[in-house]
Amino acid sequence: GRAGAEGSINAGGCNFNSFLRRTVRFVGVHVFGLCATALVTDVIQLATGYHAPFFLTVCKPNYTLLGTPCDANPYITQDICSGTDKHAILSARKTFPSQHATLSAFAAVYVSVSP
Repeated sequence: GRAGAEGSINAGGCNFNSFLRRTVRFVGVHVFGLCATALVTDVIQLATGYHAPFFLTVCKPNYTLLGTPCDANPYITQDICSGTDKHAILSARKTFPSQHATLSAFAAVYVSVSP
């Protein structure tokens, strides 16, 4: 063989060449990084709680549900959404940072840094 070249690995009767091993390692680390980035982004989205511009449309808040005027209690701590589409309400509550933007940024940095 050549000096410095990686050889094949024999594991359980199967031969794996170095290209296949490097490809699986590259894809595996990338998928793990994407999952970790998605998890961190979800946590940040839930912590910040910025609403999308269409939040009031899907939430349809019922301000009279509280039974107190806004002058007496300016902070609403209960869920007053009367909308029926719970998935749309949840997605309207999670807008910053963008999931697509963070995953795209991770992919770009990973591809540019990886050997």
